[in-house]
Order: sequence, then C-alpha cells, then structure tokens
Amino acid sequence: LVILAILAALLVPKLTGWIDQAKEKSVAGEAHLVLSAAQAYASEQYASGKTETTFGKTQVENYLTGDATGDIGSGTIEGSKVTGFTYTKDKVTVTYDGSNFTTSHAK
Repeated sequence: LVILAILAALLVPKLTGWIDQAKEKSVAGEAHLVLSAAQAYASEQYASGKTETTFGKTQVENYLTGDATGDIGSGTIEGSKVTGFTYTKDKVTVTYDGSNFTTSHAK
C-alpha cells in the first residue's frame, strides 16, 4: 500500500503535465486550421478587390471544418496575407504573429 502511494505521488503530477501538453498541441493544431481558413478568406477578399484588414470567427467560419470550435480573436490582414490572430480553447491561447505560433496555458 505504501508503494502504491509513493507511485501515485510520483505519477499523478507527471500525468497531469502530459495531459496539459496534449491539450496544448491539440489547440495549436486547431490554430493552424484557423490560419488556413483565414488565409483562404484573405486571399478571396484580395482577389475580389476588397481591402479587408481584420477578420473574426464570423468571416472565417465557412472555411473551417468542425474541429476548430474555440474562440477566434480579432485577426489582422495586410494585402492578401494574414498577419495575426489569437485562438483560445480550454484555457489554452495560441497567438499567431504573422510567422510564428506561441502557446500559453491559463491555470
């Protein structure tokens, strides 16, 4: 019984960390889907001569599959390129700055 208690004390924090990492990777994957959808929207707007500079969930939801169900923060567009947005789901926020993704986890 003592051995089980020691193992549980060692493994529970480790398992929690693995679960958090998996959640962050999942949300980051969804953020990549959002980028693809936003880029499709930006390209379509640019090709039709519209000069959109921002987007939100309303503008890109028709381009998304059912997987990206989080909140899309206000995104920015320059010309035909998506230059930034935030995506939040399950207390994980992914920020895209035009070239890189960063992930933060609210506790």
